[in-house]
Amino acid sequence: MLPQTLIIPAERDPLRGEAEDHAAQLAKVGVEVELVRYSGVMHGFFSQSGYLSKGKATVAKLAKTLGDVASADAGIE
Repeated sequence: MLPQTLIIPAERDPLRGEAEDHAAQLAKVGVEVELVRYSGVMHGFFSQSGYLSKGKATVAKLAKTLGDVASADAGIE
């Protein structure tokens, strides 16, 4: 079984369709998937977290998700 998956495509990403299709395929086989699309931004926007608010929000989302997964794996609630 694959682990839970977070997929974050940008609205203006040329790979957005593939990312959303991948999320749907994972969900179809029973993988817990969270798909978060950020509107109005392009591919790589999260690397611009120093000056894009959506980039900053994405880094925070990634950090929270990783923390939640690590805590669950360690049995910490």
